[in-house]
Amino acid sequence: VQRNVLTTALVSMALVVPLPLLGVAVAGQGEAQRSEVATAATTAATATAPTELAGYPEPTVDGADFVEGVRVHAEETPLRLTGTLLQQRATDLLAEEAEELGLLVERKSYSGGLLTAVVATKAGTDRADETIVFGAHLDSMVGTIEGAYDNGTGVRTVMELARAFSDVPTHRTLEFHFYNGEEEGALT
Repeated sequence: VQRNVLTTALVSMALVVPLPLLGVAVAGQGEAQRSEVATAATTAATATAPTELAGYPEPTVDGADFVEGVRVHAEETPLRLTGTLLQQRATDLLAEEAEELGLLVERKSYSGGLLTAVVATKAGTDRADETIVFGAHLDSMVGTIEGAYDNGTGVRTVMELARAFSDVPTHRTLEFHFYNGEEEGALT
């Protein structure tokens, strides 16, 4: 089991780390294990979509759009302290953006009704009862470059995933969550 976990981790790394470096990462393993990892990594890096997804368009994410989204998010709602008008504005803007993508948007209260999450849902096709959740907290703290890195980048990553999948059929239901109150520990 441990070897399978190692192999899985290294296969994931192979998408980022050049294969010759994998030999160093598994130097404690025998030649057979290194060969197995290299083969699995090569297979993963060159794999094609499963036949059940053939014909489905691939979702795309544009890096320039992502960076611009972070910039706009940080400039329009710079200090999103939980419960402030800027945090509420950020919540409203995210809900509006998700609605424009054609997603079903709900606001859900938690922590005794003090906090609100935006949940944007894209229904799945044949496995709609199975759900994949992507989430980020939208509140920020003082000293985080207007919340750009804590957590504007997380918010924009989730929203760009929502945008990328909005026009792509998916087997499973996808939910995109945006929470507040993380900085106060409400999400623990």
